[in-house]
Amino acid sequence: MALSQTLMIRKIDPQYIAEVASIFERTDRETSLPKRIGVRRRDLFEYQGSCLHLVQCDQDFIKRVQEERNDPDWRELDQALRTYLFPSDPGKPGMELLRPFYTWINE
Repeated sequence: MALSQTLMIRKIDPQYIAEVASIFERTDRETSLPKRIGVRRRDLFEYQGSCLHLVQCDQDFIKRVQEERNDPDWRELDQALRTYLFPSDPGKPGMELLRPFYTWINE
């Protein structure tokens, strides 16, 4: 099965990476939200004050997230992250997606 990948970026103060990891870990472990939106793997990276969030799903992640926007688990996660993650461009406060421009798969 081919996985769908989405890479998102936000600003983060590196001193808060443990808190952000803990928020995601709690959501991934204690709620059904990741399963409902098809998340198979999540990786978080910090680079020079940026948080890169790579999600691999068995379906279109963005579409599923949009469908779950009113879900209490999604709202709780989003609210908890607002303390630590900020838009790279304050004029665009929504989900910031990195646009892929090359992919190679060795099958």
